[in-house]
Amino acid sequence: MNRLEYVDLFQYEANEYLEVLNRCALRLEKEPDHKESLQEAFRAVHSLKGMAGTMGYQQMMRVTHCLENLLEDLKSGAVESSPAVMDILFEALDLLQAMLSNPEEKLEGTEEILEKISRVHSSSEAGEKCAPEDFAGVEIRLSEAEKEAVRLAKENKMRLHLVAVTLVEYAPLKSVRVYMLRQKLAAHGEIIAAAPNLQDLEDERFDRYFMLLLAAPQPLDDRILEELSNITDVEKVQLLPWKESLLESAPGLTPAAQKIETVGSTDHDIAEKMVRVETAKLDELVNLVGEMVVARTRVLQLGKGHSEELDSLLDQLKRSITNLQDTAMKLRMVPVKQVFDRFPRMVRDISRSRGKEVRLTISGEQTELDRTIINRLSDPLVHLLRNAIDHGIEPAAEREAQGKDPEGSILLQAYHEGNHIVIVVEDDGAGIDLEAIKKSALQKGIICQEEAALMSEQELLDLIFCSGFSTSTRVTDISGRGVGLDAVKSSIEALHGTIQVKSVFSRMTRFTLRLPLTLSIINSLLVKSSGQILAIPIEVIQENIVLDNSEIKTIRGCKVINLRGEVLSLYHLGERLGFIQNIEELSGYPVVIVEAGGEKAGLIVEQLIGQQEIMIKPLSPALKGLAGIAGATILGDGSISLIVDIPELLNVGR
Repeated sequence: MNRLEYVDLFQYEANEYLEVLNRCALRLEKEPDHKESLQEAFRAVHSLKGMAGTMGYQQMMRVTHCLENLLEDLKSGAVESSPAVMDILFEALDLLQAMLSNPEEKLEGTEEILEKISRVHSSSEAGEKCAPEDFAGVEIRLSEAEKEAVRLAKENKMRLHLVAVTLVEYAPLKSVRVYMLRQKLAAHGEIIAAAPNLQDLEDERFDRYFMLLLAAPQPLDDRILEELSNITDVEKVQLLPWKESLLESAPGLTPAAQKIETVGSTDHDIAEKMVRVETAKLDELVNLVGEMVVARTRVLQLGKGHSEELDSLLDQLKRSITNLQDTAMKLRMVPVKQVFDRFPRMVRDISRSRGKEVRLTISGEQTELDRTIINRLSDPLVHLLRNAIDHGIEPAAEREAQGKDPEGSILLQAYHEGNHIVIVVEDDGAGIDLEAIKKSALQKGIICQEEAALMSEQELLDLIFCSGFSTSTRVTDISGRGVGLDAVKSSIEALHGTIQVKSVFSRMTRFTLRLPLTLSIINSLLVKSSGQILAIPIEVIQENIVLDNSEIKTIRGCKVINLRGEVLSLYHLGERLGFIQNIEELSGYPVVIVEAGGEKAGLIVEQLIGQQEIMIKPLSPALKGLAGIAGATILGDGSISLIVDIPELLNVGR
């Protein structure tokens, strides 16, 4: 086997199992007797051990094997789920996570953690549950068909042999070893039954013990047993006495392992309904569909009106491509659970390090979002959650003095709202002190006294998104309330999203992120400015108006308009992008009112062409960094249109 071919798949699946283990461990920390979590954790670590064995990662196999023992001790009650034991479990999970970056490298601290687990395991009365030395008296449960096969074998004077096999610990490619044993035994007779069943053996849904029932015309002698024992990774082969009573469980398997086999067939059936696809192939599919969308627009323009039959075919083509586009986009959608699942462990660790009691409530984790956005969403959420724990949630004693629950609460919620997804991060902590914001902003020169006197509460709150702003009076390894929030805002706006903050002093702080469902295909308004056709994303457009020259005012050398009592900056779009300079005649042109990141402005254009669905194409490396441009798209007539980056455009020149 060429391991390099499977490294990516191993990394992906191993990460999934570690997320399951972390989730189960967090549940067990609060509910030590939660049997389902223990069972699920055992299944995950058992599968991870098997995968590591297949890849030949010996170090990871040792750690997962020890974890199996620990989980079995917890399940049997031989070891109590104390805080010290749970800390060891979390340490082992962190070690496994670190191993994923380079599974073949020996990590420092591995032996120390293994020793901790061994001490807990050896102190129990459970012993080595997964390695019984004796198969005596173990029998195989027979199906009706297998019973009939046994009856026919006896009628034909065949001898029944129960062959019990023990593989070495951490044996890789167990299914291959089973196949080799079956092939050698088949030369001496017919295999009637197995425990676990043959399908589970092929899928490696067993530990290291299994039995095969062989009907043979002659007895198996020592020579044959020695030949079987010489197969690679076979530790022992025994002949056990045959009895016709039914076997309740497979030999040498713990109750947890037996459960794995019971569930295994169901998991196998489910797996057949799913297929893993490389993300690069999905991206290629979406790009091809985008090209079809562009071609569809052009074909519809050229073909309409020639004949009734052609119009009917074009309508059918339009519907089919639209359905294909929807399906392709759905393939890229993944639940935000992929990001949210990382945070319970993070919140647990940070709150413990700060000596605080914090409860994280997650809602709407099945809400789906484009994979591209999901991959870039983790860092902003980490900033917000860390701030909430470190400087939002108060210590338990302080909360109790205020009449609050000593355990702080953080809500992480996701839900759909139109063509957007909304993510809320809310804590019931100290809130944001507006006076402290004003004082800090004045000290840092972010605002002057005159501006401070005129600012509303919301405008003061929004100052926390300014670069370098903070109200924290102490430096920690976690950002103070406000530190890093400028980066959060930049990250969200780079995804064509917005972020808003609401706070009630001493009660709560809520950050609301609003993001588009996808970055690949968007609705846009096509406009003409400076002779260029430009695309403005619909989500940033508030309204369109027609400008009259008499409405234009000048404040500090900048053109503005008064729109229903609100003073807005006014820019010529082409001039703002650097296409032309010194526009004098402004009257009679349409104005597109846009808003991004709390900033609102009017953009003068020469013509409103209309709304169109476009596919975003990245700019070439030579054009990257072009101010105010997010990408490009190909229009139905084959021409190229630049896509305006409104959040960046409103900050150009400031």
